[in-house]
Amino acid sequence: MTDVTARFAALLEDVTRPGGFCMSGACDMLAPGLEVEGIGPIALPLLAAQAKVLIAVAEPAPYGRGEETLVDITVRRAW
Repeated sequence: MTDVTARFAALLEDVTRPGGFCMSGACDMLAPGLEVEGIGPIALPLLAAQAKVLIAVAEPAPYGRGEETLVDITVRRAW
């Protein structure tokens, strides 16, 4: 918990009667960031258009079978 979050939670614990509360101010809300080199920031949840761009620059994910490293999209559909 951030210091502000912990302090706010502690203040709320002292409320002993039903009612509402209000607060104001600003704070940066950052979504989980994903940035791909050569493409830039990627929206989450992933947009269909960005998925196509990612696939165009990606390589199929290999998998191992014994000593072999194989690429077969019928086995692993990942990029």
